[in-house]
Amino acid sequence: MCLDAALGWRNYRHLTARASFPVPTSVCLWAGAIAPLLFVPLLILAGRATPGYGHMASTFSDASAQGSPRPEFMTAGLTLVSICLLLAGFGLARSMPRHGRLVQCGLFVSALSILQTAVFRDYNRSPWVPRNREGLLHNTFAIVAIFAILIAILTVVLAVRSDSAWAHLSMPGLTVLTIIALAGFAFTWGPDSHDGLAERFLAGAAFSYLSWVSLTALAVLRGVSLREAWLQRSAETLPATAPVGLDD
Repeated sequence: MCLDAALGWRNYRHLTARASFPVPTSVCLWAGAIAPLLFVPLLILAGRATPGYGHMASTFSDASAQGSPRPEFMTAGLTLVSICLLLAGFGLARSMPRHGRLVQCGLFVSALSILQTAVFRDYNRSPWVPRNREGLLHNTFAIVAIFAILIAILTVVLAVRSDSAWAHLSMPGLTVLTIIALAGFAFTWGPDSHDGLAERFLAGAAFSYLSWVSLTALAVLRGVSLREAWLQRSAETLPATAPVGLDD
């Protein structure tokens, strides 16, 4: 009786969420899964179009900073990531076993903040360039985005511990939080020559984990675990082998 009531409430919540945001849950979750794949090519293009850009030392913001010759590549990348995070938030709010709304709120704040870092461009990091309000807003929104996605990841870790279909995300989530904390420490207090590397570790860990969470939710929607979904996909792609007769 209690199980039926819980399932009924979950289905009701899912239907009301679909009514308020009429995009299929699978589409929202796929957006979260492919977010890194959309951003990386634009990051490479932005680096190639920016004179003196190096992925070890230069940050994402350096490719779209004030005075940058081709800021549109990085602006497009940040905008796409923001849209993916917004969609992923709706998908996870519908599919997570618990605390889905809190995860959605964290991703929503992070997405809007990342979008604002594209709107407000950072000042050039050269020492003779004056600091201005636009650069200050850019850096403020960047900090908000990092803390918001940290909260979202921590909420996922706390929400999935006791659910068998999601429990595999708990320990990797703690590892990702550690990587983000160390990368943030290195970015803030480490040498400027490694700022780009620290930022890439931070963003790579966060978005890779979000992709993993989204893929898990997609598998759960199919009624299987992520491992079972992967095995089914592998079996479907294997070529069919013809039976071997005795004459062969």
